Amino acid sequence: MDTDLFENIPDNNMAESVVTTSNSVNITSDVSIVLKKTYIELPSCNVIKSIVQKAFAIIQKDIKSLFEQISSKISIILDIWTFCTNVLFICITVHWIDSNWRLKKILLNICMLLHSHTGDKIDAKLHSVFVAFNLTDKVLCATTNRGSNMILAMRLLKNNLVLQNYNFYFQSRRCLAHVLNLVITNGLSLIKSSIEKVHNFVNIVLSSSSLTQDFKELRQSVSEGETTRKIPQDVSTHWNSTYFMLSTYITMPITISAIIRRNKKLEKFKLTLQKKTNLQAAAQFLKPFYETSNVLSGSTYTTLGISILLIDDIVKNISLCIQNLESPKFLKTVTTQMFEKIQKYANKIYDKTAFIAAILYPWIKLELISVDMNTEANRTIF
Repeated sequence: MDTDLFENIPDNNMAESVVTTSNSVNITSDVSIVLKKTYIELPSCNVIKSIVQKAFAIIQKDIKSLFEQISSKISIILDIWTFCTNVLFICITVHWIDSNWRLKKILLNICMLLHSHTGDKIDAKLHSVFVAFNLTDKVLCATTNRGSNMILAMRLLKNNLVLQNYNFYFQSRRCLAHVLNLVITNGLSLIKSSIEKVHNFVNIVLSSSSLTQDFKELRQSVSEGETTRKIPQDVSTHWNSTYFMLSTYITMPITISAIIRRNKKLEKFKLTLQKKTNLQAAAQFLKPFYETSNVLSGSTYTTLGISILLIDDIVKNISLCIQNLESPKFLKTVTTQMFEKIQKYANKIYDKTAFIAAILYPWIKLELISVDMNTEANRTIF
C-alpha cells in the first residue's frame, strides 16, 4: 500500500482509536479473551508505522524483482473511490501472463490523493507508481471508469509513456461492469418512485426487530419465499442489489400486504396493482443482466474478447424486448432508453483490438462473433 497513508496518523490517540473502534478489529478485546482479561500494552503509533513501512519496502523490492523476470506486457485495473472526507483512493491491480501461459494478478498499490482529484494529479500519481516498480515500458492497457478526470488522466498518462518511456502501445479501456451499471441505472430511473417505496419499506422493516419478527412469522404462515430469507436492502451504487431486492419483494405479495395492513406507518409504501406488475416485469427482464454481471464480477478472468460477446448478448436482450409486441408499454420505454445508452458505449468497444482479441481467444470461434462482423465497416478492419 502507499506509504503516504501512514503519514496521516497524527498521534497515538489515532492509533488507539483504530484498534478499539467498533467498526474495526478490536485487538485489545481479542487479546483479553485469549488471556482471560490480561491486557497487553500495544506498540505506539510511530512504532507500528515504522514496522509497516519497513515491511512495505521489503515487499516492494520483491515485487520489483518479480516484474524484472516477466517478459510479457501487463494490464492494470484501476478501482477508484472517494472517502467521506473527500480523500480519493486509487487501487491498482496488475494482470499478466507468466512463462507457463497462466494468468496472474497482484494488488500493486493503494494510492491516496488528499486534495485535488484532477486528471493531472491522477496521472502524476500513477506514473510515479509505474516508475517505482519499473513498469513504464511494460504497461499495455488500463481498465477504468470513464469519469472526466480519468479520461484526462489516461490521455496524459499515454502521452507521458510515449514521450518519456517510448511506450507506444498503451491504451485505456472502459470497465464493462461500470457500463452495465450505468445502462441499467438509466433504465430503472423510469420506475424510480416505485423502487424508492420498496427501498424505504425494506429499511423500516429491517430496522425494527418487532417488524422483522412479525414479517418472518407472516411469511412462514403463508409459505412465501424461503423460510429464513429477508428482503435484502439495496445499495444505490450497485444495481445488482436493487435486482435482488425487487426479485425477492415480488415473491411475497401476501406477506407484504398483511404487514402493511397491520402497521399504519407502512401504508405510505403500498404500491398500486399496476406498479406491482411493472416491478415484476422489470425484475424478470433484468435477470439476464444479473447473470452477465456475475460473469463480469466473478473470480474468473473476463477478457476483452469475451466482453464484446457479452455486449452482443445485452444488446440482443434489449432489442428482443423492444420488438416483442407483448412487452408492457412501460418496459418498452425502459428498454428503448437502455438501448440508446448501450449503443453509445458499444460503438466505442467494438474496434480492431477487441475483434482480434475475440478471434485469438482459444474458446471463441470466428462464427460466434456478432453478424455485425460481416458489415462493410468491420470487414475493412481486417
